[in-house]
Amino acid sequence: MTNRSFLGFVIVLSALTACGQGTSSWSPAAPTQFGQDRKLEPSPPGASRNAHPESLLFACANCYGGTVYFYDGNRRSGPINTLSVENAFAVAVDDAEDIYVSGGGNNGYPVVVTEEYAHGGTITYNDLMIDPVNVAPLEGGQPAFYIANGPTSQVQGPQYLYYPTQGIDYGYGYDDGNLSVVGSATVDFVGDLYLGGYSVGSSGYEVDLATPPSEGTNLGLHLAGQPVGLDLDTQGNLIVDEQYVGVAVFRPGKTTPIKWFDHGKNARPDSITLGNSGKWLYVLDGQHVDTYDYKSGKKLWTYKVPHGPGCCQAEIAMEPRVPLFDPSGYRLTHPGFRYWSKK
Repeated sequence: MTNRSFLGFVIVLSALTACGQGTSSWSPAAPTQFGQDRKLEPSPPGASRNAHPESLLFACANCYGGTVYFYDGNRRSGPINTLSVENAFAVAVDDAEDIYVSGGGNNGYPVVVTEEYAHGGTITYNDLMIDPVNVAPLEGGQPAFYIANGPTSQVQGPQYLYYPTQGIDYGYGYDDGNLSVVGSATVDFVGDLYLGGYSVGSSGYEVDLATPPSEGTNLGLHLAGQPVGLDLDTQGNLIVDEQYVGVAVFRPGKTTPIKWFDHGKNARPDSITLGNSGKWLYVLDGQHVDTYDYKSGKKLWTYKVPHGPGCCQAEIAMEPRVPLFDPSGYRLTHPGFRYWSKK
């Protein structure tokens, strides 16, 4: 489990959960190295046989290395393939199914982001990189993308959020102005950027909506926990992973949740992703990933994720990803927040 505590200008990544090889009645494929074609082994008996089945990606970093594990995203399974990435932590997928993984560095702290192209080849981004804890690719294949870049105590100003030039190890920093810490990010189809983090000049948390280089606008959400994960559903509702509290869903223009997932005394949500055309929500909670029917809130099944010796930080993503929410044809109903809602 990942504990990203926002303390002043510091984001602390505590390794609280152990990671290692998962247990299964069958053996996963041997680890694939970056730059090789990703050819998944056949799914285990009883798994989905879709023409293009979804894969749930689980990135796990520990003190002795790191791995991205692939699971059958349509049914409970053990890992069906792995991808070796030193100190893997943040993981994301774009519309071309290229995978972005932060990793490298010592003591489990990522210092670079590597993009692996779906048909082979990689590029590593490390210009201005400090502590990449979240990656948000924009619409399209091989698009621009944002990196929540920590920060650590060494980061000042515009490096809180970083956006490289696709395919080139060079990029730009962005300072929201409202946030002293950026720990999570997501985007919509037209490039609006949602940032979660620690509010400047207060002890609270907030989620901002921005279109860089313009300054972000606080959405005014009533948050009870640290926003360590963000996503948008197919209707433009904002899903906020509030660590140690639960996963809250906010309707456009509203500041209180309309529903919760993984909410309660023992909730430890660390990462979220949507699947099955937005019909399912996956929630990483410690050493397991729960799959929910997004409409009803019913829990469908649980994945047991790897654990073992060493400290662990982890994040999940879906391949292929659910298409980004497109606000075209929608209107602004909350002028101060610039937040989308249906006509």
